[in-house]
Amino acid sequence: LTLISPEPVWIPPRPLPPDHLEAALAQTDEMLRSGLAVRCMSSFNCPVLCVPKPLGRNETKPKFRVCIDMRGINSRTVKINYPLIGTHDALEMAQGYDWYSCSDCCAGFHQVKVEPSIQFMLAYSVGPTLKVAPRRVNMGGLNSMSSFLFCLNRCVGSLQRGIAELV
Repeated sequence: LTLISPEPVWIPPRPLPPDHLEAALAQTDEMLRSGLAVRCMSSFNCPVLCVPKPLGRNETKPKFRVCIDMRGINSRTVKINYPLIGTHDALEMAQGYDWYSCSDCCAGFHQVKVEPSIQFMLAYSVGPTLKVAPRRVNMGGLNSMSSFLFCLNRCVGSLQRGIAELV
């Protein structure tokens, strides 16, 4: 993560309604327990908001998706461009094979580790007292997609020619 200027990006936490705060704390606690985030002290801060998920079958109480508003840090981040293959080209590359397989990318960006020396720059706060830094790449970061595609290409790039074509 390279910033345009060295000053910390600190945006105050947004007040959350009680049910949103409860969901945000629960999900953040799960991230802490699973090792996806660590408690931290940082001069950087991104606010958190909660977005309701669509109600499932037989659900009456809404569930929330915790979103980190990274617009502040994104506006000061140097953009990395990594080539993304077009859909038409990918479909053409996939023609002519007898067998197809799909790589398990269900965790997506959460499979890519954040360099420990920059974790503090991605810090966010939940409520008035809990501040955490992610140990894995978040979806809202400016270079998240480029980093994920770079890592995916490094892992399976040798399979792209001859044996299989991965999209």
